[in-house]
Amino acid sequence: AGFEETLEAGQDQRPSARNLFDELRSGPFDLVNDGELDRFVLLLKLEDYRPAIEQYRKILEKYPESQECDFFLLRLAKAYYGALDFQKSIDACREIVKRYPKSELIPEAHYQIGNTLFTRGDCDEAVKVFKEVVDRHPRSRQAVFAGFGMANCFEELERRGDALAAYRSILDRH
Repeated sequence: AGFEETLEAGQDQRPSARNLFDELRSGPFDLVNDGELDRFVLLLKLEDYRPAIEQYRKILEKYPESQECDFFLLRLAKAYYGALDFQKSIDACREIVKRYPKSELIPEAHYQIGNTLFTRGDCDEAVKVFKEVVDRHPRSRQAVFAGFGMANCFEELERRGDALAAYRSILDRH
């Protein structure tokens, strides 16, 4: 079975996020505010990524000049990641880097690229991206995560000495 068939089969095993959202809204408490972003966040929390992706794409299309487009793109990238569409996750992060080079989310976008590469098994490329995060954004929180990402990649590549050096480097910097 292909990816789409697997997703469809999985949908039959749990209630859809849309049904759960409607149940929450019809309950005795107003748990979720009306609005596109609230709906998207709920869909992500329920791990129903396809409708969440659709919602974020609509937000980006509706508000292409928004000052928060970098934020929306990063959330879209994470939704693609959750849906196991790794290339689209990487593409969304690269779009952030290209369109918003001064964004405060650049370290996180770079880290997300490295993490996605690692997850899909491309450890050699992930190490390069993680190193870029550490080198370009050494004071960021993502630099610490990237350091651990490099160490994990080295372990996967059975480069134990490099993994140990990466762990030591994290300790030395922090």
